[in-house]
Amino acid sequence: PAQLDDCKAALQWLKHQAKHFGYDSRQPSAVGTSAGGTLALLLGIHNLVASVVSYCAACDLPLRSLSQPELTEKPGGLVYDLLGGSPSTRQDLARQASPVHMTHRGAAPCLLFQGTHDRQVLADQPLSLLQAGLREGADISVVSVPKGGHCGPEYHNPRYRAQVTAF
Repeated sequence: PAQLDDCKAALQWLKHQAKHFGYDSRQPSAVGTSAGGTLALLLGIHNLVASVVSYCAACDLPLRSLSQPELTEKPGGLVYDLLGGSPSTRQDLARQASPVHMTHRGAAPCLLFQGTHDRQVLADQPLSLLQAGLREGADISVVSVPKGGHCGPEYHNPRYRAQVTAF
């Protein structure tokens, strides 16, 4: 997907700016929420970053088309517009945009946070990636956020910050 090319270009820019901003560019991590979380996961699956922290991210667009067709199968929906059609009719593109279909042993470690009350991205998404990671031998962890909505303030508490820092 083109958005992954944009992320790769951003990583190159950051690498070239490391001295100017004073950071070590040898072990970059990616952090993202919602669609940005999906992009962060794709960077990790493609081994372009050393680790990933993702919040409320869609991980499996073909599964999402089954569990949330009202958000994926209609023109004007974000997923529909991203793929230029529904995931059910653009299956190859839906798989390319889904980290679950590319996870593998050796991919960057991934820490995913998902709210139990998120109606935008359901809990089946990170669980699908976790299952694929277990199957493939990838290092994937999922933290369930009780009563967490879609990327709300409940994700920003000391307990979750500590988990990210330790990760």
